[in-house]
Amino acid sequence: MSSQSPLDWQVRKRIALGTASGLACLHNECERKIIHRDIKAANIFLNEDFDAIIGNFGISIVTDHVITDVPIQHVCGTIGHIAPEYLAKSICSEKSDVYGYGIFLLELITRQTSFDLDRLAHEEDMMLVDWVRAYIKVAKCKKGQSSGGEMLSTPVYMSQPSGFIDEQFPNHVYKLNKPIYGLKQAPRAWFSELQRWNHSPSIETFVKKFGSQFSIKDLALDRANVVGTKAVKTPLSTGNTLSISDSAHLGDAKEYCKIVGNLQYLMLIRPDIAYAVYKLAQFANHPTTNHWTAVKRVLRYLGGSFEHGLFLSDNSPLTLHAYSDSDWVGNKDDHTSTSAFVVLLGRNPIA
Repeated sequence: MSSQSPLDWQVRKRIALGTASGLACLHNECERKIIHRDIKAANIFLNEDFDAIIGNFGISIVTDHVITDVPIQHVCGTIGHIAPEYLAKSICSEKSDVYGYGIFLLELITRQTSFDLDRLAHEEDMMLVDWVRAYIKVAKCKKGQSSGGEMLSTPVYMSQPSGFIDEQFPNHVYKLNKPIYGLKQAPRAWFSELQRWNHSPSIETFVKKFGSQFSIKDLALDRANVVGTKAVKTPLSTGNTLSISDSAHLGDAKEYCKIVGNLQYLMLIRPDIAYAVYKLAQFANHPTTNHWTAVKRVLRYLGGSFEHGLFLSDNSPLTLHAYSDSDWVGNKDDHTSTSAFVVLLGRNPIA
């Protein structure tokens, strides 16, 4: 694949969009749903104008549109293009085709094959998706994308990632100029860096100045039009239980998914909304109007609880206590129970 002349990027875009359009037709526009099961470059035919046409339906499955998962006896397809859940559970769906299409896109962009034993000979990952993950990890390191702080206070070294071993210096290590994601020194570096910017007169000024130095994303949780509304004392209503079909389907789920996705970042520093966010994320595929109301309730709760936090006492006794509870078949959809626990060291919650 790498020996051929690379396609122009506009041509690659045309092929990618044409293939996506073909998959959408197979899954949604045919009289019955068609699951191809082997989306790959060899099965994407091109005419002289590089219009993509999906072909070779030898192992495809035809089913009703209402059926989402189709059990199969034998896993078929091409190594590197088979979705992990399809391989593990012997169940295929249109999502299996979407995974194969994603691998096809990676092939189109990187000019690498989905599965290549030659990469193993160079101590690289055989599977293209793993190779890309390793490449991104190294690219972040080389670009110096920090997770806090311009410089480390003490020298930190890391081994060369698998698949990116320097052939001339295979036994050398990297000396980090900045802390990277997952480094145990990162929180302290972040704290030191944030102290330098703590003189900003307003949050808007802070975000603007801090964004000029670091790559940040403003999650903007006011997009649900709840600014100025009455605050509530709990993230979720204690009287109503959410379920899959508890109300009318929400027409456009994009805003719902965006806000729930943003809340997943926020719950890292606000564990009090963790359960609510996990619960709302379960309905991201088909949210209802009740689910959207519940999302707004979480935002209203946050709006009235800026001062909330976990209090850690410095004179708490060193006694350990643990409490647990369960709602006993509280899920109306699959009749499962939800359990929770809290562990206290004296008066301080630690887990």
